[in-house]
Amino acid sequence: MKNSLLGLLLSMTLFSYSNESKMKESISNKIKEHLKNPDSFEFGSMKIKSKISLDTLKKRVTLKSLNEYKSLIKDRDSKEGKEFLLMLEKEFNFIQNYKGENNEAGYYLNFVAKGTNSYGGIIQSSYEAFVLNDEDKTTLSVTEIEK
Repeated sequence: MKNSLLGLLLSMTLFSYSNESKMKESISNKIKEHLKNPDSFEFGSMKIKSKISLDTLKKRVTLKSLNEYKSLIKDRDSKEGKEFLLMLEKEFNFIQNYKGENNEAGYYLNFVAKGTNSYGGIIQSSYEAFVLNDEDKTTLSVTEIEK
């Protein structure tokens, strides 16, 4: 009895660590795309702020809203608009294919990271990230939290 309980606890811990590790890697890759000195990036602490249900995601991104946004930006040459469209498409595709637990389709995370700025100074900032609960823990957005 003790061995099976210990085994269950160990497997849950390893699963949790694996998910956290994937989230950190996904967030790091996403944020490094926008840094002038990505090699200086260091991940600090991370905390899950809230879990997002599949129903909530389904209300947020629909085929209709996706098509409306596509038509809205089709004639514009906006990098931000195209990045947002890519994010919406990833989220929509995730919704269509998600087979996991309905109450954990995504996560809002708060984390702290530091790196070197253009002048060589070390800066530390707080961020919020939105991560899907897919196999790779895909990060859709990272936003710096204003102090």
